Amino acid sequence: MRPNHPWQKTMIAFLLLVLASGCASHSPRPETPPSKTGETPEVIIRLIRDPVRTRPQHQMVLLPNAEGRTGRLIVRTSGGTQTMDRPYLATEITSPDAAPSPPAEMSPETVQRIFGAALSALPDSAVHILLYFQGTSSVLIPESTEMIPKIISVIEQRRSSDIGIAGHADRTGSESVNLKLSRERAESVRRLLTDAGIPSEHLDVHFFGDKLPLIPTPNRVSEPRNRRVEVIIR
Repeated sequence: MRPNHPWQKTMIAFLLLVLASGCASHSPRPETPPSKTGETPEVIIRLIRDPVRTRPQHQMVLLPNAEGRTGRLIVRTSGGTQTMDRPYLATEITSPDAAPSPPAEMSPETVQRIFGAALSALPDSAVHILLYFQGTSSVLIPESTEMIPKIISVIEQRRSSDIGIAGHADRTGSESVNLKLSRERAESVRRLLTDAGIPSEHLDVHFFGDKLPLIPTPNRVSEPRNRRVEVIIR
């Protein structure tokens, strides 16, 4: 990572906000694979010697996501390593051979003063809403049926034209049965949204059978939290 511009600090803050929100890593090579349990994987950032800038300075701040959570950020140079695992911890690197400074808390006001322009340019983070289904059917449970007006309201407020619908099943049935059921669930939610006036071309439907459970279980085990559709409003 070798920013050669005056706005390098702003870009670093932008990247770490993305990392804290659980998006794709911008590090050259993550040293841990993505977690299969939903836990945010740690991210390692390396500073490479830049022959043009003899004294680069990078300031990195770990920002929380919308739920107030962060992952873990490891900042490593040839001079040492620092780990940040709490919101608003910050570290600086003054040269490729110098160790990152000990993490220190940066107030939200200071973050806004230094990085406000970059943060205000970020798009709104996606809204994720889970809908759950009855047994081995594509019928929503009553509590999830009541969520449909909220989904419509969020789509309209955000003027979203990019809505993902992802269908899932638990492992009660066979693989082929679960795949078919996850598709039926996704299609049922798609119909609810189009019937409410959401253009079908704004909807992106996928289905995954039992391959992406929220709660891992053995075969033939019923798990209500895996009988779901996730609606992602971007």
